[in-house]
Amino acid sequence: MKMIKNIISMFTIPISSRIGYIKLKKQSLKTDLTQWHQSFHNKNILIVGSGPSLDKVDQEYYSRFDVVLYINHAIKLANIAQENYFFTTDIGVALNIYRKPYFSIIKELKKDRSIVAPGNFNQSLFLSKRFEQYFSWICAGDAEYKKFQSRRKVVGIRPTIFYYRPINVDNKVLDKWYSEPNQLKYFPVFEITSALTAINFVAKYLPKSITLIGCDFSSGRAKKIIKDNNAYNQSPFNNADKLFYSL
Repeated sequence: MKMIKNIISMFTIPISSRIGYIKLKKQSLKTDLTQWHQSFHNKNILIVGSGPSLDKVDQEYYSRFDVVLYINHAIKLANIAQENYFFTTDIGVALNIYRKPYFSIIKELKKDRSIVAPGNFNQSLFLSKRFEQYFSWICAGDAEYKKFQSRRKVVGIRPTIFYYRPINVDNKVLDKWYSEPNQLKYFPVFEITSALTAINFVAKYLPKSITLIGCDFSSGRAKKIIKDNNAYNQSPFNNADKLFYSL
């Protein structure tokens, strides 16, 4: 039975990931929100991940910035007295937060400040309307089929599976995106980590500064977050540091 499921997934994933992309294209915003320009333009922005460097600062540190954008489970640390945003490229993470008590923070932010830009299109299928309504959805400007080796074996081998995913973001893609006055027309989504996509999202509005904390590109987690979001056994952020310096 398990082998049959693995064989079926080899044929269904290329189709479901393409359908997921089409669905996202339809439901996603087509133009930037005025609110985003007002929040980020000429402001000092802090982007907060869930890495161990968070343990080195206290709450006073966050108050030094005009706007704080929290990635994934870091939203549980948000101070509602400040202007905050939530951002993720992982629908699975958003669904996990949806079941946590601190999802109330995202409800408080409302959809204009709660942004999902998926890197895995399959995850967009079969979501409830109730869940979807809490977020502003952004679809990758372009996508293509990519080869991945399955973690599961079929007849003793790991087969190659084709997923429809965001195109690889290089300088050519970024140049095209930066030339667009409306960033959602050709939005670049990095698959490696939400932090890189969040940096681009904020940078488009020409802030005065962008500071990162907790975006360590490592397998670790801050002490305040690890209870709700376990650390990885090994780092999934290969080449994230190189892409960061390129940005």
